[in-house]
Amino acid sequence: MDLGTQTRCTAVLPRPLRRSAAAAACAILIGAGCSPGVEAARAEPTEAPADTPAETAAPQALPRDQFVQRFSEICSATTAQLDGLAQPQTYDELAELSGSAQAIINDGVAQLRQLTPPEELKATVDSALGLLEQNGQGLQGVIDAARAQDDARLNQLSGENESRQAEAFRQLSEGAGISCSGGGG
Repeated sequence: MDLGTQTRCTAVLPRPLRRSAAAAACAILIGAGCSPGVEAARAEPTEAPADTPAETAAPQALPRDQFVQRFSEICSATTAQLDGLAQPQTYDELAELSGSAQAIINDGVAQLRQLTPPEELKATVDSALGLLEQNGQGLQGVIDAARAQDDARLNQLSGENESRQAEAFRQLSEGAGISCSGGGG
C-alpha cells in the first residue's frame, strides 16, 4: 500500500477515534447492532407448526453467580478480540477495521443475548446490551465517515460511541457486578 497517495489518519484522528474501532466497537460492541439472528429472535412469534406446541417454555434463567461469570467471560473475550485489532493508519484502514469490529461485536452481542439473566438483572442487562447494540449499528456511520474522510463526523461518532460504551459498562458493573475488561475480567 502506497501511503504517499492516501491520507494518513493517525495524525488527523484523535486517539479516542483511533480506539473507537476497537473500544467503540466493543462499546459499539457490543455494540454493534444486532445480527439478523438476534433481530429474528426478538420478532413476534409466528404460528407454530401444527405438530409443535404453541407455547414453549422460556429458557431458564441462570443463577446470578453463573450468569455474571458467563457474561463476563463472553464480554471480556469480545473485548480482547476488539483490543487485538490493529490500529488504523489510513481512512481506508479505519473503514476496514470498523467493519471487522462490527462483525466481532455482532457475534459477541448474539452470544450475550443467548444467556438468560436472573429476573433481578434482566432490566440492567437489557439496557446495557441495547446501548452496545446502538454502538454496533453506529459503526456503519464510522465506516461511511472514514470513506468520506469526514473528520468532524468521525469525532462526533467516536464521542457518541464512547459515551454509550461507558454508560453500558457502568450499568453492567454497578447494577450487575459484570466486568467487560479484556483479559478475563
